[in-house]
Amino acid sequence: MGLPKNMNVYWIICVLLAAWFLFVHTPPVLIERDAIGSIRFMLHLFGVVAVYGGSLFNTLMTPSSLNGKARPYHIWVGRVALIGGVLCFCAGFSLSWFPLGVLPVWFAAFITSVGCIQLYAEFVGFRSIQRFQRLRQQIEEMESSQGVAIDTEDMKRLTEDKNAALQSHIFHMVMLLVIGCGFPALLRLAYYFGSFRIALGVLVLYTTNSFMVKKFAKTYIPLSPQSQPPQKYPNEATKLTDNNVSLQNLEDQKVSP
Repeated sequence: MGLPKNMNVYWIICVLLAAWFLFVHTPPVLIERDAIGSIRFMLHLFGVVAVYGGSLFNTLMTPSSLNGKARPYHIWVGRVALIGGVLCFCAGFSLSWFPLGVLPVWFAAFITSVGCIQLYAEFVGFRSIQRFQRLRQQIEEMESSQGVAIDTEDMKRLTEDKNAALQSHIFHMVMLLVIGCGFPALLRLAYYFGSFRIALGVLVLYTTNSFMVKKFAKTYIPLSPQSQPPQKYPNEATKLTDNNVSLQNLEDQKVSP
């Protein structure tokens, strides 16, 4: 998966929203609230930049980008982003509810709910990539020590579980970017229209169209073998040849998390 393919319309929308939120909306708020000296606010801001920037970076620079050279950067940026996400939530929760009444209750409740979605996406995405790595290692050990063929039932089951774990990781990391990071930014943008009713309407519209998460995630996930169209073989020799080629391609195209 190369860099140009990852720079799709969904990613560009997320970048534009992030750029407005971080560089247009946030600086005046910092000055207006004299928040530079607030430890809680600065921790929250650091967490926001880490998780938002890290999510944008990692959805662009996937492990196979730049012929695999992006893999170590993807891993370490992801770890920093996950830590930043926890800091972001903890500091943001504190700022939203303590002292009570500083923010409208509906706003504090909404932001807290989105923060819970953010933590959920981080947790499930992290556990999914751990499961993917364990299954990949198990498959490699079986192939090297026991010589198990890739078309056996055990190998098929492990391979399907491994692919499902990778897809879960991709889906929840995209959810983290689009919903966990995008919703708070969109809330501020929508509120500029004037009234709470208009802001709520825009948010409901965005929520109902959150299929963007699935659409975005699908740009990283190739068709599974079950979804591939059936092939017709003129004879058994051609079928065997194609199967051998497919197995070789599968080995050559292994994805590193």
